[in-house]
Amino acid sequence: MGKDPLTKDSEFVVGEEKVLNYFMTAFFLALFLYGLIDAASRHFKNINYQSYVFALALMPGIYCFRRAQSKRIYIRVNKKGIYKDEQLVTGWPNFIKAYIAQEKKKKFYDLRDNF
Repeated sequence: MGKDPLTKDSEFVVGEEKVLNYFMTAFFLALFLYGLIDAASRHFKNINYQSYVFALALMPGIYCFRRAQSKRIYIRVNKKGIYKDEQLVTGWPNFIKAYIAQEKKKKFYDLRDNF
């Protein structure tokens, strides 16, 4: 959350978590480099399955990097109304009511936030 309180002219914006995505990019690229160095140390002969698995870490690394570079705004709330993906959902004159609810987790290992 921002340090400044919301005012009538400010806006609330929800986008990508850039720090987390850059961290995940670094993590997956480190796994990829480990696999590449392991394969190179074997002169790309007699490579075991671990090198192949670590080499596959390049794909999620690229995905996380693209998400970190994204300027996509998921939710925007400003003095004109509420937007989802830059499409106006409702203006304030048409707004009737809203509530926040928390669904119970279906499984104990569910990581999602069920708002």
